[in-house]
Amino acid sequence: MKNSILLFLSLILMSCGSTQKKQAIEEPLPVTVKVGQQELVKQGEGFRIGSKMGFTAKVYKIGFYTDKKYSNASDILDSNKTKHLYMRFTYTVTKGQLTDGWKKAYEHSCIKKCDETKQYLNQFLEASSGMKIGEVMEITFTDKGLELNIHKIGKVFIASPEFSYNLMAVFIGPKVLDEKFKKDLMD
Repeated sequence: MKNSILLFLSLILMSCGSTQKKQAIEEPLPVTVKVGQQELVKQGEGFRIGSKMGFTAKVYKIGFYTDKKYSNASDILDSNKTKHLYMRFTYTVTKGQLTDGWKKAYEHSCIKKCDETKQYLNQFLEASSGMKIGEVMEITFTDKGLELNIHKIGKVFIASPEFSYNLMAVFIGPKVLDEKFKKDLMD
């Protein structure tokens, strides 16, 4: 009887997690976002796919927002207009996993003053946290730097235009880790 109760409770807990995951995946992202007084439109959206030991998972669903629709990524990177990423996590990620992923992507995709901007990457990583299914992280890119907003923690501004540019390049730059993901963000 005791084992049956434990099995039943385990199944309930697993179904709650899968329901939450399904909702995080299927719930639509905003069509527009307001940053300050400016309304930005969705340029594209996609899923960041992670893999480990042969298994793949959708880590987060992301919407990419700009002042208008662009046809090519370099125009967005070179624009001094505000850009915004809205990331809803569809998989639980530890701070260590998040840190490793950001470091790998940043080192691979970095374009401007890479050595000098590592201090800002460290500041960004320090402000980050592990993320659970359904939690949201937003990044706003400006010509003065970027704002990281983790809904459960709060906002941090990093005053480095080069770091802002380089972190945006992780998603749509010329040396991204995942070309399909970049294409999704541009469509």
